[in-house]
Amino acid sequence: MKLSTLIDSKNINWPLYFYLLILTQSIFFIKFFAFPLFFLFHFTDFKIVRKYGIQYKFYIAIITYAALFCLLYLLKDFNLQYLIVVLLGLFVWLLCLINNFIVNYSVHKLQLKKLYATIQFYFLLNIVLSFFQFLLLIAENKTINPFSTALGTSAGDFIKGYFANSSINMIVSSFAFVFFYARKNYLLAILSLMVLILTTYMSGVLIFIVIFVLYFLLTSTTSLIQKIQLLILGFIFSISFYLLSKDNIDYAVRVGSTVVEEVKPRKQVSFEQTGEAILSSTSVFFFGYGMGNFSSRLAFIAGGEYVSWYPTALVRKSVEFYNNHFQLWNYEVLDVPFSDGTANQPFSVFNQFLGEYGFIGTIILLYFYFYSLFKQSKKYSFIRLLLVLLFFYMLLDYWFEFFSVIVVFELIVAYWLKEASEKIKHKQIVA
Repeated sequence: MKLSTLIDSKNINWPLYFYLLILTQSIFFIKFFAFPLFFLFHFTDFKIVRKYGIQYKFYIAIITYAALFCLLYLLKDFNLQYLIVVLLGLFVWLLCLINNFIVNYSVHKLQLKKLYATIQFYFLLNIVLSFFQFLLLIAENKTINPFSTALGTSAGDFIKGYFANSSINMIVSSFAFVFFYARKNYLLAILSLMVLILTTYMSGVLIFIVIFVLYFLLTSTTSLIQKIQLLILGFIFSISFYLLSKDNIDYAVRVGSTVVEEVKPRKQVSFEQTGEAILSSTSVFFFGYGMGNFSSRLAFIAGGEYVSWYPTALVRKSVEFYNNHFQLWNYEVLDVPFSDGTANQPFSVFNQFLGEYGFIGTIILLYFYFYSLFKQSKKYSFIRLLLVLLFFYMLLDYWFEFFSVIVVFELIVAYWLKEASEKIKHKQIVA
């Protein structure tokens, strides 16, 4: 394949590319510059567009719901530290809404070929950067397989691509694989799969394998030849992963065996704590404990041990957060060797919504984000595949608060919805 087909520089929309690059890279505070820069590029013609994707309804609903609940909470028991938590949390949700509008505006304005060229270039550079990081590991450790060195299972942590950590890289790479597979761009699909393997983010990798295999084996539109190809690809994938890092597979087996032996991973404990918490009273079941009061990146940041930049004078831990998830992830716990993998992290979107927004907030998430998009995408099965993947990935971390996984997901979905819409229009014109 020629380089010109991989890098269609004439059709790349650079404002959209740099917006994605700045918003999804690793340094958290730089992310915020993406929003004003995008508006600066489009200050003469920017308008709110809600055509491709209806996630904006989710963001408006959750912002309204959270703001009303927290206002009532503060009127009952006001303190400055929690006011700052609320304002920070609403600010993050507002940026999520603005991002959704920016994505839809870009998809509405740009031609499909320009969108595809931009998304392809974004993924391609992440692939190149990931392989460069792997080559650095080879050079630094003087071995072709850094996973066989003292780094062991941690070698994959260095394959971050654009992002803050390898887990984000793994999930975005899985989206890239599906994106390129759908367009039958098999070279970039395979390269994305290789990056996915190199990250060795076991929880995400296992979710991806199971969902992807089940989807294509059970989908009626998949031909017998494609299913055979899938099985061969899966076999090659499994062998490659085993040869690359046997220790990661041993780790996954060891985590599974601890469940059998009733030595529970802290991730499992966190879900049990959430279940017990929401069943503690009727009000908590329906409304949760409030934003930043039980389980979220916001709660950990305000707790004072998750990041170094949060002002000490504003540090705040609610009783519910301190007694539950904070006990699963703090300085003392992290001093225990080999106990801080994904299986032991209490992070999860579902812990966040059930614990902080209750049954009502969780219904807002499931209906306005998942069900509505699932219904809207009935004629585009690859959107549904990504949606199922995202649903299970939400077991693993607080993705809405990262400005990475969700950003890429919403862009791909909006692109595919526009593609499907234009195909329908073309058929109607031809008819």
